[in-house]
Amino acid sequence: MTRTDQIKENEEGENPTSELSRRLKTAFFIGIAVLGSLFVHPIAFLVVFGLIFYILSLEFYNLRNKFLLRDRKNKYLHHGLAFLSIIPYLISLWFYVAGTLPGPFPGTILLFAFLTSVISTTDMYGYTYSRLYKLPSWVLAIFFLGTHFSLLPLIFFVLPDHHWFLAVLFTIWASDSAAYMLGKHLGRRKLYPKLSPRKTMEGLIGGFAGGMVMMGLFSNWLNLDVYFAMGAGLLIAIGVSMGDLVESRMKRLAGVKDSGVLLPGHGGIYDRFDGLFFILPYVFIALVYWRQFY
Repeated sequence: MTRTDQIKENEEGENPTSELSRRLKTAFFIGIAVLGSLFVHPIAFLVVFGLIFYILSLEFYNLRNKFLLRDRKNKYLHHGLAFLSIIPYLISLWFYVAGTLPGPFPGTILLFAFLTSVISTTDMYGYTYSRLYKLPSWVLAIFFLGTHFSLLPLIFFVLPDHHWFLAVLFTIWASDSAAYMLGKHLGRRKLYPKLSPRKTMEGLIGGFAGGMVMMGLFSNWLNLDVYFAMGAGLLIAIGVSMGDLVESRMKRLAGVKDSGVLLPGHGGIYDRFDGLFFILPYVFIALVYWRQFY
């Protein structure tokens, strides 16, 4: 049985009602943990995301391990690489707590995040080969995972008003949920079947609409023109869709349906936070630009 056959077999026989129920329950508890920590204190929020990113790294290396056909999973090596991947995040967190930031640090982090983001995106044009997976483990840990992760504390550093990031989080979730619901119930035309056979054009449009509506609802709170806010929501939704496709390709190459089993109805941590992970560099540069000129 090929990997594609295994994925199709795993996708059959699902009960839509029970799957939706599991997704809603899991999303509720995720929201409580993430948003609750944000309202407690930004550092608590960043600590929670440090754990989330650590688990995401473990799932990423498990996917890569499957792609490279390494049947023996070295859990100690994976934990070591996951720890290596959050070192840049911990450095950024330390700068945030200390209140000082070396000038070259954000630009350097952003440069490598952009480069690896471009590699992961352009990889989608090949169906069986992954330049990203072929990179050395330590390079992936520091320059792909690590640089993306470390931008989250930097966002909080350059933009102390956390209302903005709260709006971004809700927009990501609204886009993801709308894409799932419309794709599940109205989806007819396949978006990119070689990467993800269940994603549809209707789901993509639903995701765009969900992002625009949610950011539009935040427009008064953020003192934005509603049309400008909806445009920003559309851009976020596009980024989320790209991140979802990038991760779908990684799972496709690994021959699995989900990145993990930690979140019932959602799969793994990477499945739930793939959009946020992918767009962090773009959110960072957009918010820095906004603070500088508005």
